[in-house]
Amino acid sequence: MPVYERSAATDFRVIDRWDGGVSWLSHPTEEGMRTSHAVTADDDVWLIDPLDAPELDALLDYLGSVVGVAVLCSHHARDAGTIAARHGVSVHVPRWMGRVGERVDAPIERFETTFGDSGFRVRRF
Repeated sequence: MPVYERSAATDFRVIDRWDGGVSWLSHPTEEGMRTSHAVTADDDVWLIDPLDAPELDALLDYLGSVVGVAVLCSHHARDAGTIAARHGVSVHVPRWMGRVGERVDAPIERFETTFGDSGFRVRRF
């Protein structure tokens, strides 16, 4: 198995659940172990650096309605547009981050420190 699997996921594995969120691996056997997250803010669901997977929407349904996708690393944009389009939401990207616009086929909203009305603050290191 390669470090990062580039094909469409055929399986996924939930690796963490907590009150208000869930994390999953879309390619559970790859060495890179890229983790995607869904977190809630009020009754809204935000996806952070998500990779798509079969039955992902069924996993997310119990949390509420997806209101946005946040890409917090330019290397994590691969499935963000597909997932955002499927849910009819925008992809939120820090204003200072490049590369994402040309890799995402969905509306993009740039932000300084807080994406959407989530209340989640992002800091650049």
